[in-house]
Amino acid sequence: MHATLSPWNRLEPRPRSTDFTRSLKAEIRDPLWMLCRQWQWGEFKGEDTGSPVFAKLHCVARKMTRLALGDQAATTYDASFDDIPLEARVEHLPVILDTAIALKIGQRWKKMLADNSLGSYHANYLDEYPFDVPTLDADGADYYTNTAAQQHQLAATGRTMDGRKLITYLYDGNDASDNIPTTGGDDVLLDDLGDDLLEWFNDLYHEPLTQANAAWNRSRMEYSFSGSIPEDDPNSGTFIQPNVVVAKEYYNGNIDWTTMDLASDNTSVHSSLTDVSTPQEKGTLTEKKTSMIPVGITFPGMPADRWWELEEHEVSLGDLKATSTDVARIMLAEFGLVYAHEWNIVPFTVPAGSLSEIKSVVVTDTFGQKVLVEASGKGDEQSWQRWNMFNLNTLDADDGSTADLRLFIPPSTPRILESEPIEKVNFFRDEMSNMVWGIENTISDDLGGSRNGAVAATEKIKYFEALADPQQSGNLSDNETALENVNLRYRLSNTAPENWIPFVPVRPNQSIINATFRDIQLQRGTMPRYIERLNLPSTQEFVKPRTSLLAAPASNPTEPLFVFEEEVPRSGVHVEYTYQRTRWYDGKIVLWAGIRKTNGAGDGNSGVLFDQLSGAFRNA
Repeated sequence: MHATLSPWNRLEPRPRSTDFTRSLKAEIRDPLWMLCRQWQWGEFKGEDTGSPVFAKLHCVARKMTRLALGDQAATTYDASFDDIPLEARVEHLPVILDTAIALKIGQRWKKMLADNSLGSYHANYLDEYPFDVPTLDADGADYYTNTAAQQHQLAATGRTMDGRKLITYLYDGNDASDNIPTTGGDDVLLDDLGDDLLEWFNDLYHEPLTQANAAWNRSRMEYSFSGSIPEDDPNSGTFIQPNVVVAKEYYNGNIDWTTMDLASDNTSVHSSLTDVSTPQEKGTLTEKKTSMIPVGITFPGMPADRWWELEEHEVSLGDLKATSTDVARIMLAEFGLVYAHEWNIVPFTVPAGSLSEIKSVVVTDTFGQKVLVEASGKGDEQSWQRWNMFNLNTLDADDGSTADLRLFIPPSTPRILESEPIEKVNFFRDEMSNMVWGIENTISDDLGGSRNGAVAATEKIKYFEALADPQQSGNLSDNETALENVNLRYRLSNTAPENWIPFVPVRPNQSIINATFRDIQLQRGTMPRYIERLNLPSTQEFVKPRTSLLAAPASNPTEPLFVFEEEVPRSGVHVEYTYQRTRWYDGKIVLWAGIRKTNGAGDGNSGVLFDQLSGAFRNA
C-alpha cells in the first residue's frame, strides 16, 4: 500500500447561507446556564450593581481677592478682570535691551514723527540718542567680538537712533522733548508722542525695563507668590481668617493646582494677606447646585463592554510586561481591564482663580437608590492610609489636623509658546575643587537671539591676545632663566574657561539673605584674567558674568550673589532665560521674559589645579 498525502495550502470557511441575520442576533441557547455561572461566581450577592443615571452636585467656590509676589505686600486681584495670565504676572523679568530692540524702538519713533508731521526733529534725536561705538581697546571686547551685532549697529548709525536710551529716559519720568530744540507748541506734541511710545512698548512687552520682580528669588532660583481667599460670606458681617494659598517653589513655567499649598498658619505669610482692617471684597462667594447625567470614562484601547464590539488598537494592555516590583504598572493594567467601566464623570465648571469645595454629590442608580458619595480623601492629614488626589497639601500640618479637600483653580493659561533660551547657565558640582561652577552655556547675541558661550569666551581671549604687544615683557611673564642643576617650573594655578563662573562655599552674612549660622551658601566669585604682554585695565582684570542670570543688577553692580547650597544637587541644574508668548481669554497677546529651571546632567571637573610643578631634574 502507498500512503496518500494531501497537501493543504489554504483553509477557509464556506457558509451555507448568505443571510447573517440570525448569527448577528447572538442568540443564547441556554440562558439558565449563564445565570447559574453568575450564581457560582457570587455576582447575585453584589450591592452596587446599579449604574448611575442621575447626579446632584453642590459646590461652593470662593475667589482669590489679593495677590502677593515674594515678600511684597499684597495687592487687589481679580482673575475675571485681569488682563494677563497669572504666569506673566508672576514670572515677568526685565527684558534684555539689546541692539535689536534699540533698532525697533528707533524705527518706531521715526515713523511716529513722520506720521505726525514732526519728521524734521528726527535729526535732533539722532544727535541726542546716538549709537555708541566703543574704542578699540580692552574695554570694547564685548562689542568687537560680536560681529553680527556690530554690523547691525554700524549700518544703523546715522539712520536710526538708539531707542534704548530714549525709552529708558522716558521710563524715568522725563519728557520726550527734553534737550530737543522745538518751535511753537511742538514740545507738547513730542511729549504726547513719548507717552504713546511708552504705551506701545508696554503692550509689546509685559514689565519690560528695569523693574525688579519680587517673586523671583535669585538665591533659590525659583519664584514664590501667595494669594488670599476670603473664607466667610461677605454679607454675614462676621470676619473669619481668610485662606492663603502659597507657591514657595515655582520654576517649571506652568502654574497649576499642584503648584499651590494651603498655609496652615496665617502668621507665616505677609500680614497684608490677612489684614482685618482692610474692608472685605464683595461678591467672592459662589454657591451652585446642579443636576446632570453621569458619563462613563473612556480612553484609547479601553476594553469594550460588549463582547461583539471591536476595540481600538492604540493601547494594548495585554502587552504590558511587569515584574514583581512594577506595582504602578500592575495597578494600571488592573484598572484598565477590571475597573475601567466602573468610573463615571460628572463634569462641573468652576470659576478661575477660586478655591472650590464639593459639599455633596448624590447619585441615583438604575434601581432608584440614592447614594451620598463621600470624599475618599477625608481623614487625618498625616494618615498614610488616606487616599488623596486633586487636593491641596497643607503646609506644616499637625498630626491631628483634618485633611482639606478643597481645590484651587489658578487663572493660568493652558498653552505657552516658548522661545529658544536667550541665556542658559548650567550649574554643577566640582568636588575636586570643592566648589560649584555656573557655566554660561548660552549668552545673548544682542540681536534677540543667542550665541554659544564657550565660543564667545574664546573669541574674547583671542581679542585680548591680539591687543598684546609682542615686544613688551609683561609683569606676569614667566622667568625663563633656569637655576643651576634644576629645570623645574612652578605655577601657582591654571585657569578655567571664561564662561565658567565659580561659586565658592561660604558662611553668608545673615543680614543679607536671612540665613542661620549653620547654613553654608555658595557665593559667586571671579577668576583673574592673565594675558601675557598685556597690561589689562582694572575693569578687565577679572572675569565677569555675561548673562543677566549671574551678573549683578544694573542698579547695584556690587551686590553679591548667594545661592543656597541645596539648590545645586549632585545632578546639577540648568537655568534658562526665555521669552514666553500666549493669548489670553479676551484675545490679547501677552509676551514676557521668564526663567525656567530643570535638572542637570551630573557633576563634573573643571580641571583647575593649584601649585603645579613641571619639568624634570637636570643631570649633573
